[in-house]
Amino acid sequence: MNANKIDILCDQVIDVALVVKEATNVIDNSKLSCYPQKFANRINSVVQYCYNMFMNANADKHTDAEITDLMINLMNTLVRYKNSYRPITYAYRVMNSLLDIVKNTFVELNK
Repeated sequence: MNANKIDILCDQVIDVALVVKEATNVIDNSKLSCYPQKFANRINSVVQYCYNMFMNANADKHTDAEITDLMINLMNTLVRYKNSYRPITYAYRVMNSLLDIVKNTFVELNK
């Protein structure tokens, strides 16, 4: 995998981590009666997935075709996560933001 694609995947990790950090701060600073553990687990899994994909691509463990497949899988997962929440909720907006980041990364990788 070339250095430009590695940089694109690195940027994705950073962007996803920033959205997740902000979402975690919002959850921690809110006065919720019940911590949204399922949502927290989901957003943390997205960060971990992106990080692992970047690290494996950087170590030449994935081909370009495998990265494409992993990105499609991630987008599909994020669509399912997003659609499991009502559109007016904060969780829906966070998942939509994460999906936008991944879609933009996918487009950049396939230019």
